[in-house]
Amino acid sequence: MVLKFHLLLLCIVCSGAVEQILWTMVKEMNDINSNLHVVHQRENTRCLECGTRAKMMNGQAFSCHNGDQLCSVHYKCLLKFNLLTGTWITEVGWKHFCNNIHVTAPTTWIDIGPLLLGRLSLQFSVKASNDAYFGLSSGNTTAFPGYWIILEGFSMDLNCIRDGFVSGTCYSQHIGSYLSPREFVRYWVQWDHGNVRVGIGEAVGSSKIMEHQFPTAYPISNVLLRNGQWIIYL
Repeated sequence: MVLKFHLLLLCIVCSGAVEQILWTMVKEMNDINSNLHVVHQRENTRCLECGTRAKMMNGQAFSCHNGDQLCSVHYKCLLKFNLLTGTWITEVGWKHFCNNIHVTAPTTWIDIGPLLLGRLSLQFSVKASNDAYFGLSSGNTTAFPGYWIILEGFSMDLNCIRDGFVSGTCYSQHIGSYLSPREFVRYWVQWDHGNVRVGIGEAVGSSKIMEHQFPTAYPISNVLLRNGQWIIYL
């Protein structure tokens, strides 16, 4: 499955200040045509207004149809993965936007799309007991070059950065237990000219636990995930 991402920038006036809201358009989303994750539905509403309403209602995603002027605000962004031809198709005219993505990753790698084009950092949260794998890849599979971040791997407290997606050297490692099977733990990751850094918390650059300068700087584009429940902050 190929996900195409486009951006929608909204400016909302809040208490005299202008707040910029960046939404990312995704190709497919679960439960668009059900009420499972819909918190608000409205007619006679175009996409720009729908995005504004989604932010005001603390929605994490919205779907809109400019032609029919329909709007649905969702409290979660749940992507469709591993689509088989003809199994599920978004109705013509609908567009879907998210500001973060909720993903439950299996024990095999999945690609959640080219989220990283034009970026040098990303924040995410993960809920897992151990062995949560985050991939910075230059393509949509582990066959492409990239950097493999292992969080508490080998059923132990070993955190590790590898070059590529095969077993090998941990170029940076840190012993520490942060993951929880009961609650999400927030991380950040940066990559710039081959310098890969990983840390804990909401402030990118603080509480760093790993860093390595790789000799080869890969053109990072895609997020790959394996094992655990994830929230990707766009």
